[in-house]
Amino acid sequence: MKGAKIGKTSGNAGCWLSANKTSPWQLYQYFLRIPDVTVESHLNKFTFLPQSEIHSIMKEHNEFRENMLAQKTLAEHVTLLVHGDIGLKSSQFCEEILMSNDLSAMLTSDLDHLTPNVPTFGLHLHHQRSLVDTLVEIKCFKNKEDALFAFKTKGSIKLNGRHMTDSDYVINTERDLLHNRITLIRRGNRNFFIVKWAHS
Repeated sequence: MKGAKIGKTSGNAGCWLSANKTSPWQLYQYFLRIPDVTVESHLNKFTFLPQSEIHSIMKEHNEFRENMLAQKTLAEHVTLLVHGDIGLKSSQFCEEILMSNDLSAMLTSDLDHLTPNVPTFGLHLHHQRSLVDTLVEIKCFKNKEDALFAFKTKGSIKLNGRHMTDSDYVINTERDLLHNRITLIRRGNRNFFIVKWAHS
């Protein structure tokens, strides 16, 4: 069961129950993204909550959809079931850090906690490395054209929590490296990437 896959059988749409293939936080994220139209059926299928409680959750959820109560309940219960209390707490900790727009207070230990959970890439930091080329290298976008188009959508790309609008932006070693070694890139609402830099 630990090696089973949830969701679609191909591509990146599904996730694995094995922590070696899908981290606890990625599993948590997967269930946070379940759409409203199917979240109730997922609560019935993937949790042991009684029908009366699911009904109560959905009633509150439908009144305040912006709070995502049903998705959060689903994500918490599935992550707890698959990865235990440690996996759930780790996922919630990652979520809190990653959704923050102010990363200035992030500790080195926080970064070390994120890297096993978030897709992480090791790159060489050389003079005049462009953000667009970096986005393509970490597979945030399939090609340079897609990356350039993203800059036309305000707020689509964030670098360490900062909105990026300049498609000609060059990585700045003093401003863009957390603890002189890591950059956190965010695409859209919930696609995160970590770059661990090796200085050339």
